[in-house]
Amino acid sequence: AVHGILSASHEVMMTRFDAELMLRLLQDYSCTFCYLVPTIMKRVWDLPEGVRRGFDLSALRGVFHMAAPCPPWLKESWCNWLGPERVWECYGPAEAMAATVMRGDEWLRTK
Repeated sequence: AVHGILSASHEVMMTRFDAELMLRLLQDYSCTFCYLVPTIMKRVWDLPEGVRRGFDLSALRGVFHMAAPCPPWLKESWCNWLGPERVWECYGPAEAMAATVMRGDEWLRTK
């Protein structure tokens, strides 16, 4: 988020989480990146498939998940939904000293 602010990008934030509203905001603002924790990923995944697939997320280039381990079934589900090249796993971003990042297609090869 800090990089987005420093590069004069728009930041879209929610005061209270709603899974369907998040997808609508991603679509309506043509968001290119979003940062999620596995709990939020699960809440989005729990939406009916027709609702999830009813949004145009083609502008979304990356979903970064962090802050807690993501269950493998959930990560794989998101990789199948959005494409593994758009799902990124991050370790260490909260500390901002360094981070380890792995794209979904790389993760799938390690299974």
